[in-house]
Amino acid sequence: MDGEINIDSLGFRSSLEDFLKYFDYYIDTRCFVKDLNSKYVYVNQAYANMLGCTPEEMVGKGDYDFYDKNMAELYLEEDRKVLAGEKFVNQRWMVPDKNGVISWCISHKQPLRDEEGNIKGVFCTFRDLRMAGSDAKPFFDLSEVIEYMHAHYSENISSDDLAKVVGLSVSQLNRKFKSTMNSSPINYLLKVRIEKATERLLKTDETITEISFACGFNNQTYFNRQFKKINGLSPREYRKKYS
Repeated sequence: MDGEINIDSLGFRSSLEDFLKYFDYYIDTRCFVKDLNSKYVYVNQAYANMLGCTPEEMVGKGDYDFYDKNMAELYLEEDRKVLAGEKFVNQRWMVPDKNGVISWCISHKQPLRDEEGNIKGVFCTFRDLRMAGSDAKPFFDLSEVIEYMHAHYSENISSDDLAKVVGLSVSQLNRKFKSTMNSSPINYLLKVRIEKATERLLKTDETITEISFACGFNNQTYFNRQFKKINGLSPREYRKKYS
């Protein structure tokens, strides 16, 4: 209708820097921007504090400079997917601080685009679940079943098995998981298995067949198809490109 208010009609001219500077006022929200090479170009004060340095000390560096190799590779793998156009909402990550103490965080990561729509970087915010208060309760409610998936991903796991872990019916668990994680439990388990397979591709000399069975896949053809669906490359292509 005439006079309808929307974002474009307001004619904002603030720069990205103007927007980002307000994140320094949030002590419980960590925020960063990375370039196409996954190097930090902006870090807010809360994130720098977590790692015991200043934002200026982090700019121009990457995850290998602040995390051990295993953690850095996992973070960079998600960056690669974001730079290919994916968005990640309500991701659950283990993040170590400057003393190596690990906490569970909830993160949102998406590509940054220029005016022509070209992807130019990565934007991410994340919060320690202990600081997130009532917002974190749904994640804590599912923590037991998520931990079970990470501990038993190599085994034959059914929807019934997952529901029994938290004492819910399959339909109850599916609804709760979907509303909290934006995924069904079985699809989340699939992503856990692909994540574990991705690690093994980069860190071991195991054959693709060995990796597929070690990560809970009983059919290598199915494994190859799901791996390419999630990572954009076949397991063999992925190992060749990133190992």
